[in-house]
Amino acid sequence: MFSQEFIKQIVELYKTGKRKSEIMREYELSSSTLARWIKQSKKHVHSNTQIT
Repeated sequence: MFSQEFIKQIVELYKTGKRKSEIMREYELSSSTLARWIKQSKKHVHSNTQIT
């Protein structure tokens, strides 16, 4: 399980232009995990819902 802070940091890296492949390699994440976090972050921009 990843902390909410870690997930936010990863999503922010993506939003600021880091490629998905670089993030996955650097942080040893699967493509499905990263894609889910990005998708959920877009849905929850204006809420306090946690991303899992």
